[in-house]
Amino acid sequence: KVPENTTIIGYGSKIYNDKQHTTLLTIGSGVKIYGLEIQGAGNKDANVKGIGINIAGADSANYIKNIVIQDSFIHDIGFFGIKADFADNVTVINTKVENIGYAGIGAMSVSKFHVDKSHIKNITPGHNGNAYGVYFSRKARQSDLEKHPLSKDSSVTNSTIEDVPLWEALDTHGGVNITFNYN
Repeated sequence: KVPENTTIIGYGSKIYNDKQHTTLLTIGSGVKIYGLEIQGAGNKDANVKGIGINIAGADSANYIKNIVIQDSFIHDIGFFGIKADFADNVTVINTKVENIGYAGIGAMSVSKFHVDKSHIKNITPGHNGNAYGVYFSRKARQSDLEKHPLSKDSSVTNSTIEDVPLWEALDTHGGVNITFNYN
């Protein structure tokens, strides 16, 4: 777990567990990650335990905020390259995410989550008929929009998403003010 307001400058560095599926980094508010390589145990199967970076706010009243992931390489992860729940003001820029079992980036109940100039590739095999390059959705399928708000004010721009053979490169489930431009 990376404490709040920590900056990781990882150019030339690697965090990995290539033996078992696990969450490699869980990060708090104010965390900035630059140039770090993160490698998991592969994507042969979609294993829900495999998460590269986990950004997890407690609930809709307690968002994780002000995250930067830049110039990084996240690969060979069982389920999510980046998973974000209840997060606000997140920037993923110039980051490569590849060989992921289910979703390159899965963002649920987020606000101002922006992906720019990134490359997401080879999202397979998928899970329950779905696989995603990037998606914006809600944390839960319940009808309470106060506890589980829609994702809003978020974008994927100037990015390449390829080789998601089972389902979709970009998706939003009821998102508000979601932009997909120049991809």
